[in-house]
Amino acid sequence: NHISVSLPLSITAIGLLPEHYGMVMAVNGVLIILLQPFAGRTVAALRPAHVVAIASVLTGIGLGANVFAHSALHFGLAVVIWTIGEITMVPVLSTVVAELAPADARGRYQGVFSMVGGLGGLVAPTVGAVILDRAGATWLWTSCLATCLVMALGYLFLDASLERRLATERMAEARAGTG
Repeated sequence: NHISVSLPLSITAIGLLPEHYGMVMAVNGVLIILLQPFAGRTVAALRPAHVVAIASVLTGIGLGANVFAHSALHFGLAVVIWTIGEITMVPVLSTVVAELAPADARGRYQGVFSMVGGLGGLVAPTVGAVILDRAGATWLWTSCLATCLVMALGYLFLDASLERRLATERMAEARAGTG
């Protein structure tokens, strides 16, 4: 993914040391520890598609901000933004996958969801490194921003159908529970 290859390459390309990458990534870990416990409760009442759209925009802004990063502090601030997006998005997407899946297939749906995420984690470092090498950091981080914005639009586009599907699933589960 973007943090395992492209970010350290971008950080060292501007003359920062590997220790700076470690400090920048520590920000990610600290924020996850501090904020993750509150993320689910904070967004639980909101429409899932809106949450993941906003989270995608935050992630994109954070990744895109790397274009302007010229110090460890700048990279750290970008990490704050995309980490908040990440923290917000991950539990909501997992919940949506579980709610959309038929009760007897939830494990398979979650397995496929995890596998696709793993595939992204496998492909993204290579693609990111190639873009960084051939087109430069501006192209890489701008394309990350653009991809996240397109994803956000996609989530908003699917909002109505997602809400109908979730409502149908909830009604079916309620009927099954009272029947």
